[in-house]
Amino acid sequence: MKKKQFTLQELREKARIFTKEALRSFEPIPENQRKDLVLGTGFDGDDRIFELYFPGERPEDAVIITRVKLNADTGKMTGKGYVEVFLPRKGKTGPIGISATDIDDYLTDCDLGDIPD
Repeated sequence: MKKKQFTLQELREKARIFTKEALRSFEPIPENQRKDLVLGTGFDGDDRIFELYFPGERPEDAVIITRVKLNADTGKMTGKGYVEVFLPRKGKTGPIGISATDIDDYLTDCDLGDIPD
């Protein structure tokens, strides 16, 4: 019997937490622009792709800030195995991510209910 998959809501919450933690090392998004951010969801087999982005007039005009891919069966990161961040890192430039191991360790050490939005 196949194990029950994580719900889209559960995966979205994991993606939000992973993304928030990954963004700690990057230049902050200005407060006045945060209201325009969208968390989009895509599907790739058993994987769910979550992208944080600024929408454009057309889909191809969107500015992607982060991307993370989670497996619906395990809830673990797949794809590149980390949250891709397309912002300048504090004091550096270029896309860089935080590893799945770092985030799994972080989640193991905290109560998900204590993480603010």
